[in-house]
Amino acid sequence: MNGGNLVDLRLLAEEAWQESREILRTGDGLPVGVWQERVRQVLYKKVDDWKGKYGLTDRQAELIQPEALYNNVRDGRLWKLEAWRKKYPEIPYFMYCLRSAWQENYFSMVGSGDKLTNEEMVMSLISQNVGKYLDRVYLSQMVLADSPFGSEALSHVYKSDSQGWQYLYEVKEEGKTVVYSYQEMFGEDFNRVISGLREVASQLTGIKDGELVALFMNKLADLWSNNTHDPDELDKLWDEVLMMDARLGWLEIEVGNSATVAGDANKQDVELLIGIRDKGAETRERVCGLYLEKAKRWRTFVGESNEIKYSFGVNRLIAAFGVGSFGWTQAMGGVRMKEYYNVAEQLVGQKISILRKVMSIDGDMERSLGEAILGNLERHEVGHSIGDFFLKRKQLPARATWANILDEIKSQMVGYLLAVADEKKAGVLAELAENSYVLVEEPSSDGSSTEPYNLMARYVWAGLIDAGALRLDLERSKVIFVDTNDAYEWFEGQAKWILENVYKTGCPASEAREKAESFVKKVKEAGQREEIKTIVKWLKA
Repeated sequence: MNGGNLVDLRLLAEEAWQESREILRTGDGLPVGVWQERVRQVLYKKVDDWKGKYGLTDRQAELIQPEALYNNVRDGRLWKLEAWRKKYPEIPYFMYCLRSAWQENYFSMVGSGDKLTNEEMVMSLISQNVGKYLDRVYLSQMVLADSPFGSEALSHVYKSDSQGWQYLYEVKEEGKTVVYSYQEMFGEDFNRVISGLREVASQLTGIKDGELVALFMNKLADLWSNNTHDPDELDKLWDEVLMMDARLGWLEIEVGNSATVAGDANKQDVELLIGIRDKGAETRERVCGLYLEKAKRWRTFVGESNEIKYSFGVNRLIAAFGVGSFGWTQAMGGVRMKEYYNVAEQLVGQKISILRKVMSIDGDMERSLGEAILGNLERHEVGHSIGDFFLKRKQLPARATWANILDEIKSQMVGYLLAVADEKKAGVLAELAENSYVLVEEPSSDGSSTEPYNLMARYVWAGLIDAGALRLDLERSKVIFVDTNDAYEWFEGQAKWILENVYKTGCPASEAREKAESFVKKVKEAGQREEIKTIVKWLKA
């Protein structure tokens, strides 16, 4: 099935949801381990069915190895499957629903205890009253995006530079464009999210910092129940929420602020991330503060105030609903940047292991590489704050996929320049480790949420080869690291060009767009070079 009409896709999604809830119900009264083993058995059967139904080749079927799928459901890592949404929607729909059921089962078991901690109480309440309904709304978002023209920007979009359009849905009906709020678009499920937020707020009496959490839940409910069709008003309302410090004592709540699910249609992904403040978070946050301080130079470079208007919140992620159920994120940009250090740390070893396939890493470098990988992630998010769309939204149409690609590359280039002197070599390897992970674990298709990262990864490899910092050893199937200075100069040159020609204050909008589009075209072409295809092949071997 290559995509489908809206009715067929909705049917697939609903069947996936109902089947996942039937699997969930089989866990009633069972020990967690027994239920999880049943999930594993279901996946083995589903994979066999999919192979036969879609005539998948062995190479295609590698993506849906049942044991790997089981681990990815458990760990919240299903991004690989997003590339299949257009061609085999049944598979990512079912896996997303199963992940939602898995999380619901977990918090149901937690909430059934006699003496609950503050963390257990809050998470049980959010999962029961908000999480599962938010998951259903995101499933509906995927369906709409995968339907004909669902990921295309409408022609009138570019008449307004307001980002408020991403909080509204535009639908063609009888030859006319009709605008809907999210509440109007997603009806009962979204209403349940809103009422669930208020229900959670009403049950937090006696919980540590409960009043703060309740205030935020009601604030979010107010925002999501506002049915204005004015994009500028919505833009303002969302900025107010996004600029709030959502650190609520020991708890941190993040409302997702990405528009990836619908490609160029640029619709805000529904998402709610829940994190916990602990000593590990405090340690990483101090490091992030240093990168924010170093970023002042580049804010001055683009003509922005070097005053730090941004903050960096680090926490331990314990739950993710909406798009977050598809894949737990490591970090997020925005006015209040976030890092989920437990997710990031969990992936360090895997990133190094993948990079080892193509590069030799000695023991001394490996000991510093883990920290460098975390630092690279943090610096990338800080890089988003330089010439950020929040402050310069009239410069580029943030709705366009190419604009997202450009911003990811800009953030990566600037982020590397924030490394201190003794991080430079480790920083290059950290870049390559991250990019290798993306190429192996997050393959993308045009317009997918992972496309910008995939293109960025390929471009960095190509650029460092051209700069003489790397060279290929075809006989040994290895990449040789040659020179740190060449790498630094390449990153610096790329960062300065992008900032100077696109993001800098005073750049004429028309010229900035033309140069940006041309740059992204070059990025895409670089990714198709034979030596890059060779590296990807080695990484996946």
